[in-house]
Amino acid sequence: MAGFAMSLLKRSVAFGILVFAIMGPAVDGLGPEVENLASFKLPFPTRSSVAVEGVIYCKSCKFPGIDTLFGATPLAGAVAKLVCNSTKHAISALGKTDKNGYFLIDAVKVSSYGVHKCRVFLVSSPSEKCKLPTNINGGIKGARVFFRKVVFKGTKPVFLYASGPLAFAPSNKTACVH
Repeated sequence: MAGFAMSLLKRSVAFGILVFAIMGPAVDGLGPEVENLASFKLPFPTRSSVAVEGVIYCKSCKFPGIDTLFGATPLAGAVAKLVCNSTKHAISALGKTDKNGYFLIDAVKVSSYGVHKCRVFLVSSPSEKCKLPTNINGGIKGARVFFRKVVFKGTKPVFLYASGPLAFAPSNKTACVH
């Protein structure tokens, strides 16, 4: 009996879909409120500007050969590069860290449509003792960016993305005095 009821339900739903497909969403005679809603169209999403933020550290000497940021210190003056391959020609932009190791790259030519093809790379370190780039979170191969929030520059929205924390390591054993 349950099989018959299920079959009848499937046929009824199929018939309803067929009638809807032929007649379309008939809203005539349902009142001006419903007719206004039926004619309402959502605006096409616009492209927005993109900015990418992150932090660069100097890895601790206590954990050589281990990919960890435990004990790492922020690295002021380090340079990160944003590379986006979402167009015919790659677009890149540089960002320099402040005293807290924080960088912000305003990617003027990149839109929110193409940011999924962007990566952040370590470029240079100002410290002679901490110059070796590491691949922690993709610092050498290219760190992925992920959406954080929307901020406003005046009245225009900017999609703020972030990369994982990146790090340089001490370049030789003499830089780490035990």
